[in-house]
Amino acid sequence: MLRELPSRLTATTLFPRRSSRLLECWRAGTWLVEHGDVGRLRSIASIPELRDLDQVLALEPPKLSAYGLSSTAPALRHGRESVPTLQSIDHLTPSQARSAYDIGLSILCGDLLPLVPALETQIEGLLREFGLPALGSGASRLLDISGVEPLEAVMSFSPAGAEAALGIHYDAFDVISIQLQGTKVWMLGANQDVEFPLSSYETETPGSRPIAETINDSGTPKLARSRRRSAGAPTLERVKMRPGSVLFVARGAWHCTREVGKSEPSVTLLLKFSPPSYVEVLVTALFTQLSQRAQWRAPCVGLFRPDDKRTDVMKAFQDLVSGLQLDADELLLKHFMPDRAGRDLLAFEKTEGSTLRVGRAAPRATAIGLRLKTPTHTVELVVDADLAPLCMWLADSRRQVVTYNDACARAADETSVWNLLVALEDAGVIAVAIASSAAPRFHRRATKR
Repeated sequence: MLRELPSRLTATTLFPRRSSRLLECWRAGTWLVEHGDVGRLRSIASIPELRDLDQVLALEPPKLSAYGLSSTAPALRHGRESVPTLQSIDHLTPSQARSAYDIGLSILCGDLLPLVPALETQIEGLLREFGLPALGSGASRLLDISGVEPLEAVMSFSPAGAEAALGIHYDAFDVISIQLQGTKVWMLGANQDVEFPLSSYETETPGSRPIAETINDSGTPKLARSRRRSAGAPTLERVKMRPGSVLFVARGAWHCTREVGKSEPSVTLLLKFSPPSYVEVLVTALFTQLSQRAQWRAPCVGLFRPDDKRTDVMKAFQDLVSGLQLDADELLLKHFMPDRAGRDLLAFEKTEGSTLRVGRAAPRATAIGLRLKTPTHTVELVVDADLAPLCMWLADSRRQVVTYNDACARAADETSVWNLLVALEDAGVIAVAIASSAAPRFHRRATKR
């Protein structure tokens, strides 16, 4: 009898009824939650190394921290009120993390992907589905933390009954929280001050309660405290995560965590995504393109003179900027994606049962690789990077029949274009339609369709 294989981690697996809204929420900078059976997450829950805290600590994760309200920590006094002390401790050893857990603190175990190959396999498919940079590409938050991976896996463990308090804050990365065991409360609110921040922010009162709550299940507003609301304090929505719940929180959304169920500890997998922003893609691609031109590499001498003595350097800069002719496709394909994306940039289906993958032929290669797969055979080609815009257009257009003129409009070398189209047609991936007057003279195979 064949054993059923665990289902793979996909957007539909995470959000079975709301996956179509995920990208909308991602681009809008908000959050999305869906509750369901934890059985659909067996591809993650069945990984032995992630079942409990001791097994994860045995992997010796490079990032271990503790947070929360501990019964052993002295309370602070604010006037007549006694307030428990919020603890946050970084750079723990596995034994220290275990001790912190035993006194009621929650533990975060970070940077797990290199330690758990089975988890990394699941994540790579999810990155491709979301169209994010591949692991190992270093194409993350390019301006401030260049080289950081586009995704980090973190396990969160909270003891039963713990006050898993994190102060209300927002992050400079996006998070998908997957609740595998127990319950934990999240509070979420819209950020009215800054959209899609490039740096994280924590409030000065990390243990404070939110001003207003909205119970997620009923949608009824409820005041949390009678104190006067401070300026700019967000209205928070209360979400109770239970086994099988999945929550997406976009970068910049206010959030914090709260109490854990009293009968069972909480086990959560956090996927921290750091896709590059548009400005980071532009700056990176533009630097790569302009650094190849001598006039832009020339030293900018005299810039810091007084205003009346730097006229010449300002004029030179203005002339360079005025002469810029930017092409978005060229910037993305030639100066960003080939060096920073994974080997398989994309995969698409043209005719029934046939696919085409477009990717780099090798790291830092000037060529791209095509892998064509049909029901009868598999073909691998290497073409010049100048054909990348054409290949990407073939993918995005989703056409089964491509005209020769449309293809030529996206690449200068007609011979290379024709050879590529013929190879794709021979493999059964696309059909090529040409007019007899447009048939290339160098290729006798051209026929009117």
